[in-house]
Amino acid sequence: MNTSILFFVTGLMTALIPGPDITFITKCTLSRGIKHGIIASTGILTGLLIYLSISASGISFIGENKTFQIITSFFGIIYLTYISITLWKENSQFDNLSQKNKNSFLKTYISALFVHISNPKAIFFFGILLTPFLKEKNVLIHSIYLYIGFILSFYTYTILLAKIGKNIKPNTLNLINKIISIFFFLFSLKLIYSTFFIICKTYGVGPLYVYNFS
Repeated sequence: MNTSILFFVTGLMTALIPGPDITFITKCTLSRGIKHGIIASTGILTGLLIYLSISASGISFIGENKTFQIITSFFGIIYLTYISITLWKENSQFDNLSQKNKNSFLKTYISALFVHISNPKAIFFFGILLTPFLKEKNVLIHSIYLYIGFILSFYTYTILLAKIGKNIKPNTLNLINKIISIFFFLFSLKLIYSTFFIICKTYGVGPLYVYNFS
């Protein structure tokens, strides 16, 4: 099979792996409709494009810098926790929804962008995937096919989910928001856990360092 097609299929499948990106798109689509879902997908895809460009240009070593990881993860923890709390408190009502939609498209886009940027592990993924092909002339073509796979997957998912969401009642939607809120809180805890180990290994502090080196 052509290598570029493999990259396309990889993007297509990887986009739907459970994580902050797909969870945020789900939340926006179900609670605010297809327009917000599309905008959320666009925000996520913008973040993907940034990290993909860094990796394809051969400077993915930036993401391997421990200080960069810690700082990015720190802001990611704060932001994911903020989203979790906001969703938990949110009471989904359909009154004045169209007006809310008009006033918050930019907010949805920026929020989605930050959701993706707050996860520096994306650089690792693209770095591992593209590094073997950096010396090839086709690395740009491979990257484009990979990105097209992500685009098709996210937008198709959003459109299909929006059709399902039309039949969801407000009380059910509130329950879904609570569940998604818990997922974001768990993503935050996972980021805290991984950041803790990075700090221990990088600066030689904490119980991990004492356990391994005492």
